[in-house]
Amino acid sequence: ETADEGVPEAISARAGDTRWFNFAGPDAKAIDGFEHDKGLPFDTGRGYGWRNDLSANHRARGFDADIKYDTFIFTRGTDTWECAVDDGTYYVTVCIGDSGFEQPGQFVRIEGHTVADSVDTYAGEFHAASAEVEVQDGKLTVDIGTEEPSLNTCLNWLRIVGLNP
Repeated sequence: ETADEGVPEAISARAGDTRWFNFAGPDAKAIDGFEHDKGLPFDTGRGYGWRNDLSANHRARGFDADIKYDTFIFTRGTDTWECAVDDGTYYVTVCIGDSGFEQPGQFVRIEGHTVADSVDTYAGEFHAASAEVEVQDGKLTVDIGTEEPSLNTCLNWLRIVGLNP
């Protein structure tokens, strides 16, 4: 994979800083170039985290050799992840899915923009979605999940690309 994977050429040409997050859980192997989110609540020192403690909501299936697809954080309900960033424009990509099981009805919203609405993935299938968003409060906000308790949203990884003005 390249650092610009999935980023349109016009955006890649003006891209600034890029941050990658892997939602692999506390015991998973770290991936070079990724920040390792363990499902902990937002912490100003760390600069990112969840509204609630999701540290018990991780899975590492062991079906896919690529850890960023084999691991994920999930919610049965809704939750919010935030990352401290400077106000400005960002191109954000999320990947959802489960290497071991079908996951129907997944939902993701980035800074108020719905990018995945009732997305179904089969076992081993993943869905990447992106949005160009404006942050005006110093925190990039990602909402996952629905109020339907029988549905999971499985977040594998997230990429934030700062766009130059």
